[in-house]
Amino acid sequence: VGSRHADPAAGHAYHPITASDTKRLIVASLAAGIKGFNYHMFVGRQRWYDGALEADGAILPSFDIVSQATTRLVELKYETMRDFADVALVQYRPYLRAASVGEHEPDGYIADLVGSDFDAVCADLMALSYDYRIFEMGVTERLDSFGTIIVPCGEYMDAAAQARLADLAKSGAHLVLYGAVPHKDERFEPCEILAKAIGFKTGIERAITTVETKHGNFVTNALGVIKRAPTRAAKLAKSGAKILAASNKCGKGQ
Repeated sequence: VGSRHADPAAGHAYHPITASDTKRLIVASLAAGIKGFNYHMFVGRQRWYDGALEADGAILPSFDIVSQATTRLVELKYETMRDFADVALVQYRPYLRAASVGEHEPDGYIADLVGSDFDAVCADLMALSYDYRIFEMGVTERLDSFGTIIVPCGEYMDAAAQARLADLAKSGAHLVLYGAVPHKDERFEPCEILAKAIGFKTGIERAITTVETKHGNFVTNALGVIKRAPTRAAKLAKSGAKILAASNKCGKGQ
């Protein structure tokens, strides 16, 4: 609740965290499937502002929102509610670690892939009223019940994770990979389990380019290209002669 700044008064003046902001964060977290949380930095202190309470006990605007959410979740028995979401977004922890140390080439794209790009996918799903849940690749047993699984992928991923994604597609999931299809494992040794299973091979070619689809054209910052696709794959997006997106059957899935 709130935000940090070296000068809390300046932070509040130039970037206030309102009760509406707090409400949006709580509701979005609940909508994404969170089951337990704490109100971090509930009380204001040095280098912190716009929490729920001031250090001297003064009540701030976000306090009422926090109080209502806490009380009503208990009354609704939120933790016992059934989950009807059919879209799963998956984060791969090694990518998050790589992103946390900065955007260093040749894998600088990873920070965008699991950061701003991932946030944009979440925002778009919410705007389109698709109910989704966010998971970490290490707990993939929960993914079996989801019809659509969206995963940001880089050029490396451990063999077990690659095999798990391939199995999900073969079992009937609509697996959406964005970024690149891995061709190395976590030690950067050759590993193409996923690429061979789905029949796609990609390459990193970062450029601002015009993307052509049957729904129209648009300009975007493209990450890479599809270098090899199955013969019967549907070409979904192109940039000139280069294929940027495609879809193909994989077992019972897509």
